[in-house]
Amino acid sequence: VAQRVGVTVAEITKLAWAATLRKYTRQNDIVFGQVMANRDIPVKDAETILGPLLSTVPCRVRFDDDVNVEQTLLQLQADRGAMMAHSHAGLVDIKRWSGIDGDLFDTLFMYQNMPEEFEKPNERATVMSEDFASNVQSLGYTFELIVLPNSTKLQAVASYKPMKLSHTDAQLLLNEFDHTLYMVCDIATKRGLVEKLWHLSPFQQDLIQSASTGVNMQLPYEVLHHAFEDQAQKQAHARAIEFEDKWLSYGELNAQANSLANKLSTFCVKVGDRVAVVMERCLEFPIGLLAVLKVGAAMMPIDAKFPVERIMYMLDDAKASVLITTEKFRCDFQDISIQKVYVSSHDLARDPITFAPTSSQVVTRDNEAYVVYTSGSTGKPKGVPVLHGGIVNVLSFRSANVGIAAG
Repeated sequence: VAQRVGVTVAEITKLAWAATLRKYTRQNDIVFGQVMANRDIPVKDAETILGPLLSTVPCRVRFDDDVNVEQTLLQLQADRGAMMAHSHAGLVDIKRWSGIDGDLFDTLFMYQNMPEEFEKPNERATVMSEDFASNVQSLGYTFELIVLPNSTKLQAVASYKPMKLSHTDAQLLLNEFDHTLYMVCDIATKRGLVEKLWHLSPFQQDLIQSASTGVNMQLPYEVLHHAFEDQAQKQAHARAIEFEDKWLSYGELNAQANSLANKLSTFCVKVGDRVAVVMERCLEFPIGLLAVLKVGAAMMPIDAKFPVERIMYMLDDAKASVLITTEKFRCDFQDISIQKVYVSSHDLARDPITFAPTSSQVVTRDNEAYVVYTSGSTGKPKGVPVLHGGIVNVLSFRSANVGIAAG
């Protein structure tokens, strides 16, 4: 692979290490320490000098998912050539020049030819604690990776700080590097894109899946709004919501949400749809949210004070089918091309209508209950969907944990 691409094996292993760190940090700009042998520095007879010429320098790898792996390898090799001219610089000076207060990096990479007696013929990847071998000097970083090449194979040896990483975590990191190295070679051969380097090893995927999925517990309610409807039957006259000097009982709120749900049904809103509820704080806000749940859609609560451009972005990004708001914002949203419903608690109370969901509006615990958007402080806002089963589970646990009860 290295010969076909026109790079050294060292650059392939270095890209694999950078791609491994990328998976763990979820960043496209990766920096780690690289140990330079400096035997090819522009000094006369450098290869004959006795003693080590080693230096440690920061290695920066920037990923672009739309660029192919072959180009990234070539760029990495070109960067190494440029870095050689500065490999003599000490880390203290580099840190001062960069203006960085914290550590420049906390992982180290070394591609090093070692004596044959150090090689372990039956092992491809080995993890040891920081005093891992008497003939390999640890520099004290959180994780240090040494790649040892010979004519037939590569061996990876890692050391780690037990105070920072467990042996299991260190082994997982090394195993992921092993998987990523194969991925780099395979994708480079097929001229594939960098985006494919996000792929995790099967073991990591299974680990994440098992950690993310707990025991299937029996929930008090299958879906979120069933909990409210049950309360509306038990305590119809109890106060459910208050705003300024106005309030609605559970029965009134449920009845008005039923009337609004009927209106939403005329727009064919069903399971799988997303409906934005864009308002300020008011009685109509929870009415709109509850009505959306009743027709099986996912509610999108949005503050009407947001800039219109931001609201339009979220509506488009989530592919919302309907926008619910009040008359107060009719002019603000008139240019948004989406079906709109303007609601008034007063109007809904005058003509209550019962509601029964159709077969296409019946939700399960595995359907979306709502989508909430992040602040977008580090980029564009991102929608995070939450399932009915998830929110019912959290609310049930939290309520019991802090002692929240009716009344």
